[in-house]
Amino acid sequence: MSNPKSVKLRVDLPHHWAIGGESMWADDLGDNKYQIKNIPFYAYGLNYDDIVLAEAESEEFKPEIKKLLEASGHRTLRIMFTGDKTKEENIKTIESIRTEHIGYEGLNDNQFAVNVTPEGNYNQLYDALEELEEKKFLSFETCEARVEGSFDDVPPE
Repeated sequence: MSNPKSVKLRVDLPHHWAIGGESMWADDLGDNKYQIKNIPFYAYGLNYDDIVLAEAESEEFKPEIKKLLEASGHRTLRIMFTGDKTKEENIKTIESIRTEHIGYEGLNDNQFAVNVTPEGNYNQLYDALEELEEKKFLSFETCEARVEGSFDDVPPE
């Protein structure tokens, strides 16, 4: 059996607080099915290893994620560090609270997406982040779906 081909998918996020859309790597499973292979930074309701339906309008465009087909059980949190610490100092903070089955990717010096595998201790990480948020070291958010049938944030009123 051959290895699946990696492709970039996109998801439109017109109501997101930070960005209008996001691209992510995925393995092409055939029949417009893809398995996400990086931690989403902005989309809600999408996680590492989820299987999604994505379709391209034409050959020139990246396939756009239309629907979550199968949740992987992974969970995503986003961390935004406050203050003027370096990327290395922020990583050291993440490493101090990270346990087995938890990984992360950095967007820049201050923003990180954290992946908790199904075997990981999500509640322990959440509690540690909450403590750091109370001390004003960072802010964070969970990444569950905000709007049914969408990967976007809630539209402004």
